[in-house]
Amino acid sequence: MHADEPASSVDPGELAFINPVPWRTGEGIKWTGRVNFDLKSQRGNTDKDEFEGDAELGMRRRQDRFPLYMGIVASTEAEIEYDGGAPDGVDKTDTTCRNKLGCQW
Repeated sequence: MHADEPASSVDPGELAFINPVPWRTGEGIKWTGRVNFDLKSQRGNTDKDEFEGDAELGMRRRQDRFPLYMGIVASTEAEIEYDGGAPDGVDKTDTTCRNKLGCQW
């Protein structure tokens, strides 16, 4: 803004974000994630070693929410966890799917 330009104002109800990050305006992706490892060793009455790990990777874009009706939006997520210490005959991975409903304003 220059000194010769008139000042302007915005009604607070019309303002969602000040200097939004690109993914909020639909121009990019927000990546999030985490990785956990656990090595457990037991000695004494038992002799056991276990390795467990899980990871989460998230990708979010503004358009990944599905508008339904009057501000109600839906989204979906998937998570896979690996358990290296699972007993024989048991699946070493757990899969979780989440379907979410929310309100966007």
